[in-house]
Amino acid sequence: MAKNMTISVPDELHEAIQTFKGELKPSAICQEALWKAVKITQAIDSENVSALKEKFEQERRKFFQPYYDDGFKDGRKDAFSFSFDKAVSFLEFIEKYGAEDTGTFEYHASKDSDNKWSSYMEGNLPFNTETAHTEEDWISNYAADAYYDGWVEGAQLVLKKALDRKV
Repeated sequence: MAKNMTISVPDELHEAIQTFKGELKPSAICQEALWKAVKITQAIDSENVSALKEKFEQERRKFFQPYYDDGFKDGRKDAFSFSFDKAVSFLEFIEKYGAEDTGTFEYHASKDSDNKWSSYMEGNLPFNTETAHTEEDWISNYAADAYYDGWVEGAQLVLKKALDRKV
């Protein structure tokens, strides 16, 4: 049994439909579009897509691991230059706002670390360049993000141990 649905369309589209009222069958067109949307959604939710997503995630992690490792090393190094106040403010910032907010990096990172992160953002990528499309902005963004994530985790590790906080 068919069920009725109401859809909203912009005035301009409604006028265009009215112009071709005898030629267009809005109900059939909407049904076909909705079936396509349902099939696409089902395909996206399938196991195969989930497996592909996991494969891409593993490849991404492997490709950008050197940037993470570089950031981790620099974050540990920078942490040793923090004052007590700076260490506490860093950890409190991370606890309150999370590691996704780059404000903590911009305030706490050494000039060398900040320059390296900026260089990665600009596309100057020293690792994996033989397989990277370095002219692509997304590559630079992922590399800089991996460096940042490593830097935060490296600095956190040192500071939590130094301040006897749970690691």
